[in-house]
Amino acid sequence: VGTNGKPTGEVSKVINDIANCADNRAYALGNLRNMLKDLEITNGVTPEDIDIRVVVHSGGGYVLLNDAGFDGAGNYIASGRNKFQSQVEDLMAEGVRFFFCQNTTRGFIRNGTLPGPDLIDSTGGATAQLIPGVEYVTAGVTAISDLQEQGYRYVQP
Repeated sequence: VGTNGKPTGEVSKVINDIANCADNRAYALGNLRNMLKDLEITNGVTPEDIDIRVVVHSGGGYVLLNDAGFDGAGNYIASGRNKFQSQVEDLMAEGVRFFFCQNTTRGFIRNGTLPGPDLIDSTGGATAQLIPGVEYVTAGVTAISDLQEQGYRYVQP
């Protein structure tokens, strides 16, 4: 048994949620980093046995955009769109999986954050504006409850 009472060697399945507050993005990503370290160091869980999934929706969606890319009007933004891109990529390299809500995608297209299907030829469309490796869920809130039913523990950052 690890020092936090968690059996060592047990698979850790965790779902995290990054939603509305712009101020919680750095905090949420930092918590994910701390969770990885704690599971490995304190509890002795091997990286292969850690399964962390992060569902990102609503205003939290900005954390999964490429720092540089196209906006909804097809204008190229050279940088400054997502200062957290490298943190997300580092977490992904350690096996954390990020899921972007398709409802949020449609909202970002409507509000001009992401290009719509009419600009796919010139911009690559909305999906091309996301950090490579980001996956999709149909609805973020539903995905959280679905993952809980699959045995994931919900952690709010």
